[in-house]
Amino acid sequence: MPRLVLLNPEFDDQSCELIDGTFVVGRSPDSNILIQDDSVAGEHCVFLVWGRELIVRQCDTRSLVLLDGVPIVGQSGVHNGQLLRLGRVEIRVEIQPSDYSETTPISAVFELREVTQPPWETPAASAPFRVLFSPRRR
Repeated sequence: MPRLVLLNPEFDDQSCELIDGTFVVGRSPDSNILIQDDSVAGEHCVFLVWGRELIVRQCDTRSLVLLDGVPIVGQSGVHNGQLLRLGRVEIRVEIQPSDYSETTPISAVFELREVTQPPWETPAASAPFRVLFSPRRR
């Protein structure tokens, strides 16, 4: 499963492990992954996770998502060690290598094709997964 590690000092290396599913990431209280930072849009992007696969998708062209410093246009797969930037928030993605060969034809890409409704139109509250990243108080 992919793990997210927030690298900004004010987030003090907070992290979470993602489960399979589709998750809205943003500043909105309705987001599955809530990042409390003014530079992050209410619905900044969507993560689609299947096993060790992670796809990040823009919610809106105004919500810039950088992958290793390069803007994502539409969506992109993310690999171990890559850096995501949402506003001023920098996130390292950690994905452990598999101990076995996966033979399943199902993948995050396949799952993405099966989605009939854009994930950001699906209420986040219906997803069982919620994470809050909040800057530490000084």
